[in-house]
Amino acid sequence: MASLLREIEAYNEEDCRSTVALHEWLLHRRPPGLPWRPTVPPELPDEEMPHERALLRDALLARSTAEGDAPWLLAHLLDYHRREAKPQWWEWFLHVELEHEELIEDTDTIGGLEPVDEPEPDKGSLVYTFSFPEQEHKISGDAVDPTTEKTYSVTVDDERGLVRLRRGKDRAGEPLPRALIPGQPIHDKEQRGALARLAQRYLDGTAPAAVRAVLERELPRARLDLPPAEAVSTIESSYLFLQGPPGSGKTWQGAKMAVALMREGRRVGLTSLSHKAIHKLLEEIEREAREQGFAFRGRKKSTSGNEESRFEGRFADSADSWQELLEDDLQLLAGTAWLFAREAFEGRLDTLFVDEAGQVSLADVLSVGSTARNLVLLGDPNQLPQVSQGAQRDEAKVSVLQHLLGSAETVPPERGIFLERTWRLRPEICEFTSEAYYEGRLLPAEVAERRSLAAGNGLVVRPVEHEGRSQSSWEEADAVAEEIRALLGTSFTDADGETRPLAAGDFLVVAPYNAQVRRLVQRVPAGLRVGTVDKFQGQEAPVVLVSLASSSAEYAPRGIGFAFNRNRFNVATSRAQCRVVLVCAPRLLDATARRSSRCSS
Repeated sequence: MASLLREIEAYNEEDCRSTVALHEWLLHRRPPGLPWRPTVPPELPDEEMPHERALLRDALLARSTAEGDAPWLLAHLLDYHRREAKPQWWEWFLHVELEHEELIEDTDTIGGLEPVDEPEPDKGSLVYTFSFPEQEHKISGDAVDPTTEKTYSVTVDDERGLVRLRRGKDRAGEPLPRALIPGQPIHDKEQRGALARLAQRYLDGTAPAAVRAVLERELPRARLDLPPAEAVSTIESSYLFLQGPPGSGKTWQGAKMAVALMREGRRVGLTSLSHKAIHKLLEEIEREAREQGFAFRGRKKSTSGNEESRFEGRFADSADSWQELLEDDLQLLAGTAWLFAREAFEGRLDTLFVDEAGQVSLADVLSVGSTARNLVLLGDPNQLPQVSQGAQRDEAKVSVLQHLLGSAETVPPERGIFLERTWRLRPEICEFTSEAYYEGRLLPAEVAERRSLAAGNGLVVRPVEHEGRSQSSWEEADAVAEEIRALLGTSFTDADGETRPLAAGDFLVVAPYNAQVRRLVQRVPAGLRVGTVDKFQGQEAPVVLVSLASSSAEYAPRGIGFAFNRNRFNVATSRAQCRVVLVCAPRLLDATARRSSRCSS
């Protein structure tokens, strides 16, 4: 042990000395008179934990008997949202200072905007279209002009490299933005306040039973041997964990569960990380209600000026004011954590559904859990994961499903319901997916076996040699187009046993980078769906082609861990009903795995 410690000490000393030497070398190369950028942002909002919250943390830690137990974990979760916001504020202050070229190179921002044609009138607004060069970015919905710090509602077309931006006609004389950056972090005082109230109730012994059961990783109090639509009615002030692998009908089952509860006169709530996910579940609930001949009254919290947040269905509408969701005759309430963390909603629901719970942090679920007597957690931690940016303890930065699962990849029978049949994946693809991600528990349904391609089913690797490629490869784009042309028009037998030629709508083309998406769009036949993994979660097609673009691990722009991220790779390959074609450089597959975890491989 002493020898090992000396080796670690020597390694760290060499690392520190090298860093100091690099710093001195850079200082000598720095041009004279070059102004320094501020190294510290002006002031981060809510920089320190408030005194009252610090007292709660200390009281919880005093109650703790071992690191990682429930009081210890809740004590660290009290600071979760502040820690998550801190790097987001640093990014904001960095982005507003970036120069023209830096805005193009940064992977969060869009730089190099150029107006295209004249603006189009739309009621009281003008819609401007801009082109932009190939680049990675995280712009969606609302974005900010870093020069004026004014916010715009935007839509981004990565396939064609276009941005559409709306603003009022009365602002026509203002300069147009040359770049867009993500907006300031959304203030999360409601979530912070909800966790503080929960901490106090936990210390008092009055915390809601369902929230306490999740926090303490208790076994659920429910009949787990029943079908989900029946099991949901047996939850006794606890939670139900429903794990749904690709194509297993998680949303379909969630809709049946919600309708079953409303038919019993129970009020339900829906929440998730995004409006898109909430809308998808709402649509399924409305479809299920129509099929059962059941009518209900529901409402979703929307945001003024954000059309993507609005939902209008046969039984559910939207309201911008959260107070309008407190009407007593509403049987279904829907919204994000910013709605349900409000104190006014505590105890208002019988059951709260958390959809895509594999992407929702434990902290956010605990912050909204006090709204309901029971919790239903729908999701799959082996698909797109929850992302934490802050400096958190490992136990505090996980999703709620990772917290409950621990080191397991699938939910044990005593902890929840695992949907073991996939209606999407043929046996050849299902076998790979099941063994790689689901401990061999996932099986193909008969309907999945009936689908077949005359050209062959299963997983195919198409090696393509190229050098020096990072985010895009014309060689791979050409290979993907060639594969598609070879398959178009060949025979496909669908789930009903009918045979027809493969058409453009039967393909999905997936790439990890926006630059490669644009290359692919320029090469593949028109009408095909092309995009990144995030765009296609929940979608499916008979054939999926995955293009990884980078020539080797050294050229992968975010490291080999991003290109072969376990969760994202699962989502990409499991969109396919019959055939997956992996198009990549052979050297990329030669990368050495440096660590093994549930998040990367």
